[in-house]
Amino acid sequence: MGNAYFEQLVSARFDVPAPPAAVPRVLLICTTPRTAGHAVCDAMRRRGWGVPTEYFLPDYARRLGERWLGIRSAGDHDFAQPAAYGRELLARRTAGGVFSAKLFPLDLAFCRSAVPVVDDPSTAYVYLVRGDIVAQVVSLAAVLHTGRAFDGDLELQALRRLEHIDAQALVDIARFLGQQSLQWQRFFATRPPGTVRRLATPAFLANPDAALDDLARHFGLPAIDIEPGSPASLPDLGAGAYAIDRQLKADIAERFAPVLARIGREAEAVSGHFRF
Repeated sequence: MGNAYFEQLVSARFDVPAPPAAVPRVLLICTTPRTAGHAVCDAMRRRGWGVPTEYFLPDYARRLGERWLGIRSAGDHDFAQPAAYGRELLARRTAGGVFSAKLFPLDLAFCRSAVPVVDDPSTAYVYLVRGDIVAQVVSLAAVLHTGRAFDGDLELQALRRLEHIDAQALVDIARFLGQQSLQWQRFFATRPPGTVRRLATPAFLANPDAALDDLARHFGLPAIDIEPGSPASLPDLGAGAYAIDRQLKADIAERFAPVLARIGREAEAVSGHFRF
């Protein structure tokens, strides 16, 4: 995967042939790093629910903005022309009447400036949570250390690299993930009732169809007739569990088992306080 996955998603292959005839329904996957978000995006695309990916991350915005608008991003979240980029997104990546995207908390301001319809009361929010904080911390530590998020040799330029992995670094990563979760909790508290649905990574991986059926029922998402050549008809991009740095993750888990166990206990103690 890796390079091939990223290159396909920023290519014209996933551009739709014509802009939507009406304002699309917006479906946002709200999550934190290392939650199988790309696998969820693939599954939603095959359902005909837009062409979701990380449109508001600098690596994606830079490439798409250059191809669609001939402009370059500085590589941060202060994208040069958010409104113009948003118009292109809605025109080129709405499918089945749905625009969908995957978001981290830091992406939210850019998303709202580019695509103001995300604040419409009809917008649906899928809160994707991994549940296993220990595995998530280990996975994110490996990504930050190597710069590689996927199988393959693609290194994401926007990542802040972690030169040395130690116990304090793992604690800092756990705190970061906790803060990101809290940011989502606060944001969801401002949304209309019924617009947020929690999706647990293990439940999705165990039965993707059942998980998406639940979202369809909750949000009233229709079944889409998949047309040949549409984004939904294109083959699975292969997102899922990554083999990348598997040995590094195993080494981190073994070497720092005591601190990781403490992180797990503390996360379990506070998890009951969250509404979603």
